[in-house]
Amino acid sequence: MCLSCIWKVVINLQKGIICRLFRYHYDKAVKYALQAPKIQRETYKRERFDSLKVDPFIDFISSDIVVTGLPFGTKTLKLSNTKLEIPSTLRLQKHFEIIEMFENHMQERGQSHLVLPRSTMFHLLEVCSAKRTTAITCVDYFISNGIDGMNDIINLIDKWGQKGTFTLHDTKVLKHHVLESLQYLRTQYLVNVNETSNVPSHCAKHALSSATDGRMQANERDHEHDGFCERCLKLVKTMEKVNSLAKLQKENIEADDIVDQRLLREAEEDLSVAQNAIESIKKLQEHFLKSVYSDEYRKFIIENVIDDQTALLTIDFAQKYLQDWYKQTQQQYFARRGMSWEVTHVFIKKNGELLEHTFIHLIENEKQDARTVLAILKDVLLKLKEQNIVKVVARTDNAGCYHCKDVLMSLKHVIKETGVKILRWSFSEPQSGKSSADRKAATVKTRLRAHLDKKNNIESEADMFTALTNPHPLRYMTITRATVDSSTPVPNSVDSTPLPNSAPIAPKTFP
Repeated sequence: MCLSCIWKVVINLQKGIICRLFRYHYDKAVKYALQAPKIQRETYKRERFDSLKVDPFIDFISSDIVVTGLPFGTKTLKLSNTKLEIPSTLRLQKHFEIIEMFENHMQERGQSHLVLPRSTMFHLLEVCSAKRTTAITCVDYFISNGIDGMNDIINLIDKWGQKGTFTLHDTKVLKHHVLESLQYLRTQYLVNVNETSNVPSHCAKHALSSATDGRMQANERDHEHDGFCERCLKLVKTMEKVNSLAKLQKENIEADDIVDQRLLREAEEDLSVAQNAIESIKKLQEHFLKSVYSDEYRKFIIENVIDDQTALLTIDFAQKYLQDWYKQTQQQYFARRGMSWEVTHVFIKKNGELLEHTFIHLIENEKQDARTVLAILKDVLLKLKEQNIVKVVARTDNAGCYHCKDVLMSLKHVIKETGVKILRWSFSEPQSGKSSADRKAATVKTRLRAHLDKKNNIESEADMFTALTNPHPLRYMTITRATVDSSTPVPNSVDSTPLPNSAPIAPKTFP
């Protein structure tokens, strides 16, 4: 109460204006007010968004369809009361493309009422932590060949337009269809693919089934393929038109009375370029479909298979770490030795909550072959068994050291020696499905860079081990420096049973 108010109350008491209230009551009230605890007023922050609309958009831009984890670099998020360091992620699409993908995705699900205004979505994309792609390094060959194929087709169309094969308007229309098809594959097609769909090109079960081998055909009795996608159909028709135009150029030259051999060779080269480009685009579409299906399979494993005794292992050899010095001379810069290290990321579920742990193996002077993979796998399984984990699902990429007979035929011996059952062994698509291992690799590289900045050198696996364990080990990681016993034979050397035929990404299940 302010002083002026107190003074007014005292004056009114003296004048007798306030009835049945005496000075005694007033003094008692003031004494009580001074002794009473102060009430802390709660501060409220006004939220100018609806969480029911924000959550679906955040889930979408955080999904594997939009972002991919990077094995290097970290970013610092500033929260209201703390700072959080997270590994870097990469967006391959532009912001307006991501927003269009989300709007079409919500429209197909019948949830258009949950779409935020475009200005809000643009602001969220600017705020959320992710890198925009500029120049792509170490991109998988499917995307590289597909983009090169599209560029080859565009160059052929320009070449035919300059020759007067068709009008300028037809040239622009055909080029527009080609570029639109590439944009569709990079954006909306990834959203359209589902495990089952009435559109054949969107149905993963149908697209991944063998056309000739009945053993590799999925059961599709629960749905019919009576639908079609206009944009998928436009992609097919555009590629067919380019192929027919290339054939027509060659046929017209062959139909002349006097065949110009130079022009004929040029037409044959153009036809070969067009056919190779179309094949690259088809493989790019297959790659996108397999990537989506592979990611859905990983989600299925996390949601339905793993528990407190069953773990999901994501295994990957990180990029070799080159020797580095705090002060690197010109002589040291060249011919640096690469040091092999493997990341094994572990997911388990306990009381409905996902828990993770990572094993880092620094392998001294060893090749990345089947013998090294089996030795590391055995070590990881033995350590997991100490934590009462008796079943695992393993997931790797298609590198030769994993996708080979020596590893697959030796797994039953590893199961017998460790006592841990390997339920499934699956392979992910290139640049897809290993984000959990890549994120941990980024954390490791950040620690190594910090160790260098403290005027230290990293010349061997022993130096890497010191950097990762001092002044304290990385959290939730087990760091191991070891060598592989070359005298131990690969267990499958006595077992020459051939592998059964399987689909490119089909998981191998062990009894």
